[in-house]
Amino acid sequence: MEYLKLRAHHGMCLAFFSGKGYSSDFTAHMAAVKERLEAEPSQIIEITDGFDEICSACPNAGKDRPGMCASQENVSRYDAMTLRLAGFSLDEKSKIRLSWADFSGRVGERILETGRREEICGDCQWSGICRHPQESGLTIRRSTPEDLPVIMEIYAYARGFMAEHGNPNQWGPTRWPPEALIRRDIAEGNSYVCVSGSRIVGTFYYICGKDIEPTYRRIEDGAWLDDTPYGVVHRLASDGSVKGTGARCISWAYEQCGHLRIDTHGDNTVMQGLLAKLGFASCGTIYVEEDDFPRLAYEKSENHRSL
Repeated sequence: MEYLKLRAHHGMCLAFFSGKGYSSDFTAHMAAVKERLEAEPSQIIEITDGFDEICSACPNAGKDRPGMCASQENVSRYDAMTLRLAGFSLDEKSKIRLSWADFSGRVGERILETGRREEICGDCQWSGICRHPQESGLTIRRSTPEDLPVIMEIYAYARGFMAEHGNPNQWGPTRWPPEALIRRDIAEGNSYVCVSGSRIVGTFYYICGKDIEPTYRRIEDGAWLDDTPYGVVHRLASDGSVKGTGARCISWAYEQCGHLRIDTHGDNTVMQGLLAKLGFASCGTIYVEEDDFPRLAYEKSENHRSL
């Protein structure tokens, strides 16, 4: 029997493929693979952690290291997380053989439809085009004055969450952010809310421009990656009710500008983990006006992404 070898995370890539890729040859080949599997859903695939049918036409295959992807560490992580969330045993991945219909069904049901795709590969350069309805169900819009009571409730919840998770000093002592600041953000058009259905579940500040954030002009213990105009996210918070809210807000901001900077407190390990997962680089230390605690500075730029 002929098996079609496939890396686990390529099950998601095929679900979202829309004619874009690393090269014209790669795109044409991937389109042919997708067409074949859609025409023959009973095709048996063999999950592999090495080069597969899609890799065979990729210009990054073996580019830096023979027999390995140019982004080997990332794709290995994508594969492992895909298998785990889809319910497969990691120690048996070399033996996994099943129909394309069964495999794509499990990926769709357990990962895409539950909104967990971005947990796996949110730092991939193609993440912006891989939007399942479950993810895009979280919409972003500008805040209005009528949203203020809910926004302040979200910030109160966030302060409690931070304190309970080892980060009492980022917003707690100053009860940050103050209502007057949020009113100003709304009036200036820089406050945004994340909405699930008709309910506000998250909020943040976003602005973009050349040298737009004064506190980022001084950075210690490192340096920024890119001096082109950038976007900034501040005051990001959610009410904890919808998984992936923070990732959706940050990803939306990055999609607006392709170059985003953000900072967080040294005790905010939750945010640090999210930024690393979304492909942000740690750049150094900056200082803010509202307190004396240093902040860890992060940056993500399309001019410095890994291919």
